[in-house]
Amino acid sequence: MRLTTVLTSWVLFGLLALSIVAWAQENPPRDVAGWQDTRWGMSPLELKKLYGNKLKIKRQDGQDRRFQPIMYTRDGEMLTIDEYDLFGINFEVWFSWKDGSRLSKVIIFKEVSQADLSHVAAKLLSSLKFKYGDGNIIEKKYSDSTSAVFGNTITYMPGLDNLKVRWVFPKTVITYSQIIIKNSDPRNSIDMSSIHVFYEPNEANKL
Repeated sequence: MRLTTVLTSWVLFGLLALSIVAWAQENPPRDVAGWQDTRWGMSPLELKKLYGNKLKIKRQDGQDRRFQPIMYTRDGEMLTIDEYDLFGINFEVWFSWKDGSRLSKVIIFKEVSQADLSHVAAKLLSSLKFKYGDGNIIEKKYSDSTSAVFGNTITYMPGLDNLKVRWVFPKTVITYSQIIIKNSDPRNSIDMSSIHVFYEPNEANKL
């Protein structure tokens, strides 16, 4: 009798958990104010207070041209989080600023091998869909094109492995992007994949 009661309790608990999951998937948030606890327009000082020693502070270096000026604060600091656990995956987090003083974009970034892309992408994308809803696929593949990245000429490879999905909320637009890149110069071959999640203010609420 006791065993039956225990089993019944576990079954009811499982059904309740499934109901909660189903409800969450069908009821995404009505709005997103920013990434995690950040808010658009907050100052670098507020961000430092929010994340404390998790933040890495790098002074602006005129020789380092990988990052645009918008990545630096008015005080010439670039604030990043080198390892942030997002749904069980470690990502880099970059913060972008308007006029060097107001938070205007958050970029979640991870460079992965092509072998790991499917696993990492599937886990992250399913977690984002669970949290925000299905979103809208805005791009399934890239046409053949070249661009300069960190001094290397690269080619965006066409195919379904290149994907963009977007969620639009009143205050925030979230864009998931996965890209496979091949270097077009055989003397300096780079084969890599990258995953980004961009958080930025909705156009209707631009800073």
